[in-house]
Amino acid sequence: MRYRAVVIATGHNNPVNAVIPSRLQKETEAAGVYYLHSSAYRNPAEYSQGPTLVVGFGNSGAEIATAISELNPETYVSIRSPRWLVPDYVGRTPADEFANSGFPLPHWLEMLGFHLIQRITVGHPARIGIGAPDHGLLDRLPVADRGISQAIRDKRVHVRSNIKAIATDGSVIFENPAEAPITPARIIFATGYRRAYPFLESRYGDFEDPSFYLSFSVFHPDHRGISFLPELIVPQGAWPLFVEQANAVAAYYEAEARGGRNVELFDSLRGLPNPDFKGHIFSRADQWHVDPKRVTELLRAYAQWISEP
Repeated sequence: MRYRAVVIATGHNNPVNAVIPSRLQKETEAAGVYYLHSSAYRNPAEYSQGPTLVVGFGNSGAEIATAISELNPETYVSIRSPRWLVPDYVGRTPADEFANSGFPLPHWLEMLGFHLIQRITVGHPARIGIGAPDHGLLDRLPVADRGISQAIRDKRVHVRSNIKAIATDGSVIFENPAEAPITPARIIFATGYRRAYPFLESRYGDFEDPSFYLSFSVFHPDHRGISFLPELIVPQGAWPLFVEQANAVAAYYEAEARGGRNVELFDSLRGLPNPDFKGHIFSRADQWHVDPKRVTELLRAYAQWISEP
């Protein structure tokens, strides 16, 4: 059956797109060490015996290490580069809700407040034992502290540097020579996902290519009949942005169906660079990391413009 348009909203955080660094995977297999990707992780009780090494310190890696450490004091986490930790709650208010409450403030004043809250509630990563980040607080996505800082302080989670090599005897050697090798019973790779849609032919673009982008984050730059609801990475819940993306897509196809005056103009411009979706944040992150306020404003403005009769 043929359709006028296809809207792809399948996400990318699934086992098909799981990423394990190829060198580490080969070395782990050669050593005969049991390993899995974080997408296959389910129950911390399965990892309560023997040293467990979690590779990666994003939100998934931090949460998995925290959960396992409550049952297993031999929990290690390998961190390639130190990250900022931010509170999950400020008082009784979710941190993202707190950040969006109150009157709008100049960015420098907001950041001053965020730094102060971070120091009071969590503490500087270097003092926790993670190391000093080489970037500002919101230059990359921070890690939500859902217990990892206390687990590190309590020495239930042991921080290690990036992996230098996994030897054939199963011992893991770290880049910091002061850290003794460990021999884990298992390795959990919390090393992310590639952004891909395996069912799409390659001619529709490589979503891992930094030069490839979706117009207004949802419209294919070359094919009018294909739109997306991609998961944009924001320092809060992503669901409100899905609503804005869906509204923009619906507005376009409704305008196309009735011959809206701006449809042809948009189609001629959809291959041009996008507006600035980052604002003052995520300067050290890829194009999928965005400021949710800017995205919301721009998508709403687009939906209103494309809907003009």
